[in-house]
Amino acid sequence: MEYDPEKSHLSAELKAQFLQNCRLDSPTKAIPGVGSVTAERLAEKNIHTVGELLEATDSFLAMKTLVGRVNAHKIFDALEPLRRKRPPTVPVEPTVDQTEILVEEMKKIGLVESDDDRALEKNISSCVVN
Repeated sequence: MEYDPEKSHLSAELKAQFLQNCRLDSPTKAIPGVGSVTAERLAEKNIHTVGELLEATDSFLAMKTLVGRVNAHKIFDALEPLRRKRPPTVPVEPTVDQTEILVEEMKKIGLVESDDDRALEKNISSCVVN
């Protein structure tokens, strides 16, 4: 079964209100269509927040498997705008090589001048403001 927005029965007003007030750490019960039974079902799978549900479901089929058939369309519809706005889930840390390359490139365009920066730092630290 494919996702069908017509089966959602989620009003534009309720959806807008949810999206305006929702955060990734909001409890799953804040999602339109998630009641106590669905929240319990999700909690059994260690899913307690909107963000955790988004992480666990990358498709309508995955959503339907987790929440059941009853309100799967409504829940998926409510979360769809959040799914499209999500940043990548894996944080990208710069490697040492990338940092060194960046510093070298910044030096080339005059954003990093170690000797000048140290001299300026000494001048600033010796200033007395009355």
